[in-house]
Amino acid sequence: MLQTSCRKGIPPQEFHRRKGHEDSVATVEYLWHEICKNSHFDLGEPYINGDEAVFAFMQTLSNGSVQGASREGKRYADIPKSHWLEQAALYLTKTLGETDVIAPKLRSLAEMAKRNGVREGWSRLANGASKNRRFARTRKGYYVLGPAVMEEGDIVCVLFGGKMPFCLRPVGEQRYLLVGECYVHGLMEGEAMDMMTREQLSASCFELL
Repeated sequence: MLQTSCRKGIPPQEFHRRKGHEDSVATVEYLWHEICKNSHFDLGEPYINGDEAVFAFMQTLSNGSVQGASREGKRYADIPKSHWLEQAALYLTKTLGETDVIAPKLRSLAEMAKRNGVREGWSRLANGASKNRRFARTRKGYYVLGPAVMEEGDIVCVLFGGKMPFCLRPVGEQRYLLVGECYVHGLMEGEAMDMMTREQLSASCFELL
């Protein structure tokens, strides 16, 4: 079940800092503090599946950065996780500037990427993926990018026969309205079925509207 969510969808181009808004709180910082309930961008903070929470957060906002692979002409599976971490570090340091909210290790990662000629491209991916979508965190701690109409109390589930998570809304006993598909970091590669095998999740029968 979704524990909390943004009050509104993420507007277009929200991850490009605009002139005249330099003193406002960046959306990425707001979501990290208010929705994820984390104080610092720190690689030592773990996510529920063992990834770094920062990595999971930035991948969720960019829909796993899948469009980045096609733009680079590579298979997604061939791009190492370290590449996406570099992109996250570059964006955070560029957007938030000199602040102690970013841990030294993450800042060092960004500096190393700059020296190696890596250019920040995360903002473009996130703007495309997050436009008019909504970010949320589930009761168990999963990060979700879902439909703009997603709200607190909705359910995230994976239907039998597929891998894609969906957002459902209870409308009665064992009856749910299909709200739309979601990106849920840690549940995009069939992990839900593996969790059922380990009895970490249970199946449920219901009517879908």
